[in-house]
Amino acid sequence: MATLYGIVFFSHQLGSFVGVYLGGVLYDISGSYTMVWWIGIAVGVFSSLIPLPVKEEFRLANPEPFPPHDCNAQMG
Repeated sequence: MATLYGIVFFSHQLGSFVGVYLGGVLYDISGSYTMVWWIGIAVGVFSSLIPLPVKEEFRLANPEPFPPHDCNAQMG
């Protein structure tokens, strides 16, 4: 789980760096942030559509009951 968190955090930081840099480059080229806003909106819509085809299977954490045990057996 920690590795997964590290990968997600790293990709988030990498995307933040690239996004800010490219936003500045696009502003320098066009003189406006309009294109940057539209790209940001497109990325947001795309990101919200990615998980739609995922089918989650819901199940109980432990469907079988615990076997009964004798509490007095542990008290030597």
